[in-house]
Amino acid sequence: SLGNESENKNVCLNVNLTLTHKFWNCKVLNLTHIFRSLSINKMHNITHLKN
Repeated sequence: SLGNESENKNVCLNVNLTLTHKFWNCKVLNLTHIFRSLSINKMHNITHLKN
């Protein structure tokens, strides 16, 4: 019974870690995507201003 309980805790911990990891990966990907499109927009605006 005791061993089973700690096993369950480990499983919960692993699931939480995996979910957090996935969540942060999504966040980071979104941030880099937003940042990229922002810099592309800036470059675009600069080239337009020059012309």
